[in-house]
Amino acid sequence: MKTSLILLAHDKAARTTLRTGNQSVDNFFHNLASQLDKDNQVRTYVLETNPDGRLVGFFATNMTVLERQLLPRNFVKKGLPNAEIPLLRLCYIGISEEFQGQGLGHKLLGLVLFHTREVSRITGCAGIILDVVEEGRTEKIRWYQSVGFELLAGSDHTMVLSIRTVLRTLEDAEKGG
Repeated sequence: MKTSLILLAHDKAARTTLRTGNQSVDNFFHNLASQLDKDNQVRTYVLETNPDGRLVGFFATNMTVLERQLLPRNFVKKGLPNAEIPLLRLCYIGISEEFQGQGLGHKLLGLVLFHTREVSRITGCAGIILDVVEEGRTEKIRWYQSVGFELLAGSDHTMVLSIRTVLRTLEDAEKGG
């Protein structure tokens, strides 16, 4: 299936056709994403099929900072010891129920990694942070761990992925590995 990634531009009627099966993710996408995007609080990207334009999934990001001492020991190698470290927050990610189980979650996460690399090039960021807070959390945490995310010490739901891992993963993918 050919797909395209675009900035959120669909009208509300088109957005309501995407159903992920997760009420909080769907509520964000249907009711909040467009306004938060207009207010420059998030950027929401939509994955759609070609040529019919059906919505496959989406992700929404913004920037945040985290105190260096909260990050894993080797997350940032150099810098001020008590500095706040810039991270890309993966606010929401979801795949339409009709497209789940086809590997598109991995594809969408790959696009998040690509987006993170570009943000890092433009403004600098040390990695990605996300919270896994919905039903099926244990399974989702394992899925994120399988691609390199790790839980923050003392947290059962906040996960991070270093920019070094992002860059290595993208480099491997671009080499065909």
